[in-house]
Order: sequence, then structure tokens, then C-alpha cells
Amino acid sequence: MVGHFHTAHNTAQREATVARMPSDAEIQTAGIELGHGPGPYPTKLRAQLAKTVQEAGRMESQARREETASATFSDRIGDLHDSLTTRLPADVAGAVTAAVAAQVYREVTTQENTAQ
Repeated sequence: MVGHFHTAHNTAQREATVARMPSDAEIQTAGIELGHGPGPYPTKLRAQLAKTVQEAGRMESQARREETASATFSDRIGDLHDSLTTRLPADVAGAVTAAVAAQVYREVTTQENTAQ
């Protein structure tokens, strides 16, 4: 029964990540920008253009997540360093901050990925 849940969970994740079909206008815009003219396009080219539009959307979404994670990491690591420098010498605060930076980054990126 556990295996069934795992399979159902993976199926649900894949379905949640299926990209929407781009509109005719989006496909035409991609075709023009890529030098294929305004169309109409053969079926294979139309499918490739649709995939290109979907991938561009996925890449934009990923870039936004990375920007958010980067800003959050920068804020958290800066706050940590500032807090430590009020109680420790600057070189020690810097060493402690550097020592925990990788863990803070993992936490931030995990939080950002689960929030999406």
C-alpha cells in the first residue's frame, strides 16, 4: 500500500508541473522572433514553437525563484553577521558566518522551493 501512495504522489507532482498549452498568439510571436515568419506553421514546427514558449515560461519562473532565494539568503546571512559582530570580534563573526553560510543557503532554497 505504501508503494501505491508513493506512485500516486509522483503522478500528482508530474501533473502539477505540466505546462499549459501556449496560445496561437504566443506561438506566432515565438515563430516571428525566431525567424519563421507569421505562419501558418507545419505541425512539427508548431509543436517545437509551443515547447519553446513553455520552456521560456519555466525558465522565467525558475529565475524568479532564484532571485527570491538569493535576496532572502543575503538578508539572513547579513542579519546573522550583524548580530554576531555585536558580541564577537569581527574576524570571529566572519568565520562563524562563513561556517554556517552553506547551511543557511540550503534552508533558504528549500523554503523557497516548497513555497512554490
